This record gives sequence, structure tokens and C-alpha cells, in this order.
Amino acid sequence: VALQQDSGRNWKQEYITLRNKINGPTSMAPPSFFLACARLVLKHATTVDAVRIATNCLELNIDDVQMLRCVGYFLLSTGENSGVNLAIRIFDKVQELQPCEPQSYLDGALVRFWKAHRSVLLQHSMNKGSGQENNNGDFICNFEELRSEITKCQQLLSHVLTHRWADRFTEVEWPALILLHCTADLVKDLNGGTISSIRGWGPSFLFPEWPISDLAPFQSFADAPTPETSTSTTQTNTQEQGLLLRCNKFDLALMVWLGWDTDKTDIDLHVKEPSG
Repeated sequence: VALQQDSGRNWKQEYITLRNKINGPTSMAPPSFFLACARLVLKHATTVDAVRIATNCLELNIDDVQMLRCVGYFLLSTGENSGVNLAIRIFDKVQELQPCEPQSYLDGALVRFWKAHRSVLLQHSMNKGSGQENNNGDFICNFEELRSEITKCQQLLSHVLTHRWADRFTEVEWPALILLHCTADLVKDLNGGTISSIRGWGPSFLFPEWPISDLAPFQSFADAPTPETSTSTTQTNTQEQGLLLRCNKFDLALMVWLGWDTDKTDIDLHVKEPSG
């Protein structure tokens, strides 16, 4: 209500009043309070204030993985560059705290893909709007940072695909493969057009579309090189195994990503097509 009245000028005082009412001598406002307030502020006020409120959660219990994931998802939803960068740091922390869950690596890959994808979209819109080449590479992140984020995204997804997880994570490889193909399409777009539109950047700036070396552990022991196997043959086998997971006809029209932050829970997402 405070956000809707007087153009939302007095909402901060109302927020502080509610926070102080919940806080007590031996208790503090729960993370759900800050996240609920942050969502309202994001909708009706400013992104900066929403991020500031949400990050109060980080001071409550930094080792709470479920809470960290919720904060990371919220920061990603803001679309703010600083919020997305903080979300990356949070999901990296989750990987340290919960390395036995593939979702920890999927989240880190997703937020990096989102950052890179948005950066490329911004580059395209700048080129289209000005009708000129972009001479300084003004991405959301600079070009070397973009390369680093894409490479890390590919590494995290490869980690999900090449490791054995608990049985309850069956079929987690499917979202990993879909996101890896989306990343490959993004890289193809970068290599094919975006890079060439930036003056002074040539083939040395091209990205690898597919993480062949990172997927090498996918190779079975039966394909392991023998002492008689030549180096060139070994390299060829590794490339073939790495490309084994690649679908050349991959063409994604719509991707719906279901966030998951609680262990030992099962959530199904059913999407009905217009045809039924």
C-alpha cells in the first residue's frame, strides 16, 4: 500500500517500521520477509533498493544453501548488472557448500549464460540503433570477461555431464545438455557476426562452440588409448567422443527453466502446447 500511495515516496519508512516490529531482542526478521519486500520494491520502486533489501539475507546465515539460492534467483530476476554479478558470486559459494548436487553447477552455468546472452543482445541493439560498428566493444561485460564467463559456463555444464550423481538426480543431464546447446548457439552467433562487427577483432577472438576437452571424461575406458595408439588417433577419438553429445539439428524456440532450491524435493513442470 505504501508503495502505491504518494508515488511510493514513503515506502521506506513503512518498510523500516515493519522490519523493526519483526525484529526483537533475540530474533531477526526471516529471509522470507526481506525477499517478499524486495519483490514488491522491484515491482513498484527501484531495482537498486530491491537488491539492497534482498541482500540483507546474506547477513543472516551465509551457509544456508536454500536461502542463498533464493537470493541468487531473485538477483538474477532483477536484470541489473550488479545484481547478476552478485548472483554469480552467490552460486559459486553454493558450489562450495553443496558440491554433491548437480543443481549447484547448473545454477552457476545458467546465470553466466544469462549474463553473456544479455550482453550479446545489447551489442546487437547498439549496432542496429546506431547503424555503425561498435569500435570499443561496449558489452555489459568487457570482451575478456565475456570469454571467461562463457568458458566457465561450458565447464560447469560439462561437470554435470561427466560426473556420477545420486540416483535422485536421474535425468539431470537433459537440462545440462539443453543449456550447453544454447551456449553453443550463442557462441556461434558471436563468432559469426558480433565479433566481426567490432573493428580490430579477428579470428584470435573466436570462442570454441563446444567444450570438447571438458567432455573428455565422457570417454569410456574401452576407448582409452593403448601404448600402440598414435597421438593423432587419440586426439581424434577425444574429439569424436566430445562431439558425441552434440545435436547439430538443435533448434530451440522456447526454454522454460524451473528453479529448484530445496534438496529431496520433486517438482514437475508440465507445459501444454496450443495443439493440446
